[in-house]
Amino acid sequence: MGFIQRLFGGKEVHFQKQVLNFLQHHSAQIIVPSDPLSVQINGVVLDLRGLYDKCQKNQVQAPELIQQYFSFPLAFAVRQEYSWNGAESMIRPQLVPAEVARRFDIQLFPFAGPIAVCVVVKDQSRQMFVRESDLQSWNVAREELLNLAVVNLDSDPVETEVTITDGTDRFIGLESHDGFDAARILLPRIRDFAAAKLGKSYLAGLPNRDFLILWSKECSPRFQEYAIEKIETDYSIQDYPLTAARFDVNESSITTL
Repeated sequence: MGFIQRLFGGKEVHFQKQVLNFLQHHSAQIIVPSDPLSVQINGVVLDLRGLYDKCQKNQVQAPELIQQYFSFPLAFAVRQEYSWNGAESMIRPQLVPAEVARRFDIQLFPFAGPIAVCVVVKDQSRQMFVRESDLQSWNVAREELLNLAVVNLDSDPVETEVTITDGTDRFIGLESHDGFDAARILLPRIRDFAAAKLGKSYLAGLPNRDFLILWSKECSPRFQEYAIEKIETDYSIQDYPLTAARFDVNESSITTL
C-alpha cells in the first residue's frame, strides 16, 4: 500500500509542477497549498482534481488542458482601476461560467444554465472584469451598466460568418475571435436576424467565448449530430470554455435544453 501511495503521490507532485510551471508566467498572486491537487489564485482556492484526472487520461495534451482550465480564472484575477469616464466607452458584455466567476466576486447577471452574463472593460486586447466595488466607485446602477455594455458591443464592427442553404440545414456561425462571439447572443440585432433566417424559435450553442452557432430546429438529424459534436469538441479543447449544453432561443427567452 505504501508503494502505491508513493506512486500516485509522485504523479500528483509532477502534475503540480506542470501547473506551477504554467502559472509562473502570469502576474496573479499564486499560493501553493499542501494539497498538490489545489492552488490558490488571488485568494481563491481552486480544486484541481478534475483537471488532474483529465491530464492523467490525456498526458500528451496536459499542457493544453492546463491552459484551458486556467483561462477564465487567470482572466478573473486581473484587477485595474478605471474611472467611469475612462471605462464607459470600453465596457462590453461577456458570458462566463457562473460558479467560478462568482468566487472571484465578478458582478453577474442571469443568463441560462451554468452560464452568467457579466461586464468587462475591453482595454485593447485585455479584458478587466467588473466587480460590485467598481459599480460603487462609479456610482452606476447594474441595469445601466449592462444596457450600455450591450449597446457598445452592438456598435463594434465585426464580420459575421453566415451560411444559409436552400434546404433545411440552415445555420449561422459567429467566429470573429475578438473575445465576444458567444456574448453576441445578447444583441437584439443578432436575435432578430437569426429569427428571420432560422425561424421564431431556434437552437444555439456557445461552447466557448469565441464561438456561437445558431441553427434551425428543422435541420436534418445528420446536421443536429454535427452541431452537438462540434459544440462538445470545442467545449472540451478550446480556451475560455462555457458549456456543452444547447439552448432554445426565441424572441423573449433563452433556455437550456
